[in-house]
Amino acid sequence: MRLININTLELGEFIGTPEDPTPPYVILSHTWGENEITYNEMMSPTSATLLKDGYIKIQRFAEVVAQWTASGGDVIEHVWVDTCCIDKTSSAELSEAINSMYRWYKNARHCYVYLSDVAGFEPDSEDDDPEAREKRRNDFTRVADIELSTALQELLANPHVMFFTRDWDLLCTKKDWIPQLSMLLGIGRDVLMTCDPSLASVAQRMSWASLRRTTRVEDMAYCLLGIFDVSMPLLYGEGGEKAFVRLQEEIMKSSDDHSLFAWRDLDRQYASCHGLLASSPTKFAKARNIVFADNPEDNAPFSVTNKGLSLRLPLAPVTEKPGLYIGLLNCRDPGPDGEPLGIYLTQLGVDQYARVDTDELWIAGISEDLSPTTGAMTPPTPIPFYVRQNIRLPADYLTSKVGGFLITEDITCPDIYLCEASKNVTSVSNQGFIAISAEDSGKQEFLCYSSRLEASMGAVVTILMWDREAQKFGVKFHYDGQWSSDSDVQSRLVRKGLLQTMGAPTDEYRFYAAGSHRVASVDMRLGLMDRVVVVKVAIRIK
Repeated sequence: MRLININTLELGEFIGTPEDPTPPYVILSHTWGENEITYNEMMSPTSATLLKDGYIKIQRFAEVVAQWTASGGDVIEHVWVDTCCIDKTSSAELSEAINSMYRWYKNARHCYVYLSDVAGFEPDSEDDDPEAREKRRNDFTRVADIELSTALQELLANPHVMFFTRDWDLLCTKKDWIPQLSMLLGIGRDVLMTCDPSLASVAQRMSWASLRRTTRVEDMAYCLLGIFDVSMPLLYGEGGEKAFVRLQEEIMKSSDDHSLFAWRDLDRQYASCHGLLASSPTKFAKARNIVFADNPEDNAPFSVTNKGLSLRLPLAPVTEKPGLYIGLLNCRDPGPDGEPLGIYLTQLGVDQYARVDTDELWIAGISEDLSPTTGAMTPPTPIPFYVRQNIRLPADYLTSKVGGFLITEDITCPDIYLCEASKNVTSVSNQGFIAISAEDSGKQEFLCYSSRLEASMGAVVTILMWDREAQKFGVKFHYDGQWSSDSDVQSRLVRKGLLQTMGAPTDEYRFYAAGSHRVASVDMRLGLMDRVVVVKVAIRIK
């Protein structure tokens, strides 16, 4: 690793072997600003470099380290700063550094957390009342909460953490502030005192990062590697969801903790089938208190296969909902009796299942929807099954439980706008879910968009149709204007490339039986302004 000499502010590289040991160092935890110093700038500083806020921050950090370590009789001459001690132009070095980061924080002699948005407060006067002192401290914690969420690794890895204000005045130490840190971040005091994240369940550890924000979406997963004591290659560009799924797959290789599956999608706006792994740490925001099972040795092993995630769980049928089951997890809710938890699953095939109702967890004694034959008995025998992360509905999967249409790709053309629709058509102004009314037994139509360049030219309208009685959905392209009597309007649209019909210049329906297609979706194509605009429409199952 590279370290900065606090006397010369020059970088040095240390292998960490007996022949070339790493000297004692202090590590800096901070929120990046706009003018931070890169590795190349630190290696060859110019006069402009020395005036940057990032360089001044490093200078001040070095001075404070020299001051505090000398006063404590522990002379330390090196520091580590993430902005300039890693050559981020090298993908190999960046990957190695991120996989080593937690160990570097753990091995540091001290960790200084610089809270750039936190100002110091005056010492409590003798005649100051306790309520005033408490109010000042509460005001501080509200400001510090945001910045502390970015210092998870430092707080968990190192016991010797010191907090500094924007003016580099010592605010407090981790040891003195463990109750407040536990309250702010939801981390158990035992974890903070022992620096042992494994004392917490997988769900609890995920919840600690649920409020964290990173510049690159993949770093939401990569910053958790040390907390779970796993390593994996860094693939910037894969996207945040893929990176987080890979992290969970790595965790499964060394942990059988069922709380990994105890997440909730509180932003769910439509019903759909889902895999067992969450798409981001935000899905664990309400999992702070989900704890280990009493007998983790009872957990059957689970792993990723080419048929999906393979696992064994007790499955209990849900009352009056054929095909819906509760998968009983070996983890507990923080209620007074530590109630067991479960997830809702639907069967797609002989041994294929999918998670549904992802905004809910079943809680024993609270969620009263187990069938009578199961609820009063001991849990059913665990059965083996598979869950794919990317659900593929089988070709013969039929259902009458269609909840509505999901517009998965929006229209960005500025000249497209909604026109007035008839009474039986519901207007949809943007991307999102269109719910189908359960009470309506007839046909329903939903207007997606239209285009009208001139008032005399009419408008092209795309309408989704749902026929509940026939259990079919369709797509209708409609020209709203003097279509049959004014052929010149049609020819002008076609000649200018503003209209492409799907057949004859009349209304056309394309019907699909619900669930009869493997992907259960259809693309609608309409030529507008010399380009083909595609609206992707997916049918979502209740």
